[in-house]
Amino acid sequence: MAIGPYPATRFRRTKQGDALRRLVLETSLGVDDLIWPVFLRDGTDDETPVPSMPGVSRLTVDRVVSAARDAADLGIP
Repeated sequence: MAIGPYPATRFRRTKQGDALRRLVLETSLGVDDLIWPVFLRDGTDDETPVPSMPGVSRLTVDRVVSAARDAADLGIP
């Protein structure tokens, strides 16, 4: 298999403008990009696990209020 010569000119399309640079930018994931999955259900004082999501439960409103207070105490916005 024959490979042609290396090009004499290397095009730097990604350096032309800010919009194109952002388009090809590597993805970075930070704490601000994460969410806390909260699922509500009817009833009072009950928590039902979500089988497909380990560690996540469906909570009643009174339990969500308590969980939100706990999260705020931990500094979670």
